[in-house]
Amino acid sequence: MIRRFFEKIYHKIAASLRAQFILYILISMLAAAIAVEPFAYINQEKRYYYPSRDELEMELKKITPLIQQAPPRQIRFILDEKAEASGTKLRLISQKGTVLVRSANATEQQMNPAQILMKISQQNEEPSNVPQFREIYAIHPFYFHHQIHYLVISKETHGRLTTYWIGNPLLSVVVFFLVFIVVYLILTRRKLKQLQEVTAGISEIAKGNFRLRLKEQGKDEIAFLAAHVNEMARQLKANWEKERRMEQERTDLITSISHDLRTPLTSVIGYLKLIHDQSQLTPDEMKKYADIALSKSKNLKQMMDQLFEFTKITHDQFQPSFQLISLNELINQLLEENHAMLALNEMDVERIICNDPLQAQADPFLLIRMFDNLIQNALKYGKKPGKFIIVTKQEDGYGVIKLSNTAGQVDRQIIGRLFQMFVTGDPSRSEKRSGIGLAIVKRIVDLHQGQIAAIQENGMMTFVIKLPITSS
Repeated sequence: MIRRFFEKIYHKIAASLRAQFILYILISMLAAAIAVEPFAYINQEKRYYYPSRDELEMELKKITPLIQQAPPRQIRFILDEKAEASGTKLRLISQKGTVLVRSANATEQQMNPAQILMKISQQNEEPSNVPQFREIYAIHPFYFHHQIHYLVISKETHGRLTTYWIGNPLLSVVVFFLVFIVVYLILTRRKLKQLQEVTAGISEIAKGNFRLRLKEQGKDEIAFLAAHVNEMARQLKANWEKERRMEQERTDLITSISHDLRTPLTSVIGYLKLIHDQSQLTPDEMKKYADIALSKSKNLKQMMDQLFEFTKITHDQFQPSFQLISLNELINQLLEENHAMLALNEMDVERIICNDPLQAQADPFLLIRMFDNLIQNALKYGKKPGKFIIVTKQEDGYGVIKLSNTAGQVDRQIIGRLFQMFVTGDPSRSEKRSGIGLAIVKRIVDLHQGQIAAIQENGMMTFVIKLPITSS
């Protein structure tokens, strides 16, 4: 129980920079107080102290009621007892100064009250550095048998020796503050160094060194700050790399567009110029050249449409219109619509659809575009005659769709980059193959928080898509 209590206190202090600095202050003060102790008593002083009149008067005030209440025969006994106990001499005198009763150690027969008062006013009660013989007096008037009497007390002494150890206050203060500052600096050195490292790290990151990582020591605010600085550096590095990729893609885009658009456009211009300049062309030749120019124009429009679509869905402000749909129903519908096209391209369709409807929150228009691009990719790059196989199943909260088609061998490095802009499985890159279709597919999968991968095995190119599905 006690151990858990102290562990709880330790964890609270370790998690709070303020608590740690308060603890450092307390430890520094304790160390300074211990260090000052040897300097607190560095000089020895001896003083002799003497009883004061006030102390003797207090003694008389205690004796007076006893005398007033005692029979005359017992007064002498009271005075002897008190005198012996206190080491003093006691006398009971009349108003005229006659000693009526005295203790055994007193010898006076007559004492003038006025002279006693004079002696009291002149007696020295201050402490001395050397022993001195002194007799201290005190007098106290009171009523006794309806008359004023005086009780006189005196004490002979050479003083009470008292030894003092006296320190130097200024030296003690200086030592206290010096030790406090030194201990405090030692205790806070590690934290201040850690804070300096964080500050230096932020400065380095501000200069563009996004690979820098700070040490995340402890559990307090500095460690928390270091962790956030590291996360900030990671995010900045990721953003920087993303910007570099985007800049490279932008450069590639311009280069590829220039190349991919120039070829069909040059063909269109060439054939139209041929029709325009060659007046002796036959109608069949003119129709042939016009058909070629039209085909090239359609290819050019298709490339422009794909480029516009990719630019649209990759914009930061683009928001899909999600609704609950069945992936299996959507796939069956698309296969029915493209069955004739697949058959025309000598591709046998085989479907293995699971019984689960695979309901998902998705944008149906984007998914239609995604599957259509994959089917078009199979038609463009697949071997003919060949097969087109589609398989669906449920796996760990995802709807898994596999689209496979017979295909030629593709370099492994190209397979890893198939979903990038302007990358195709055909190095020749004919004018009909822009390489944007699979990049659009990847972007649509990302918008649905899914995953996509390309696998080549046994003469088949397979695209595996995983989309999150709902439980209902």
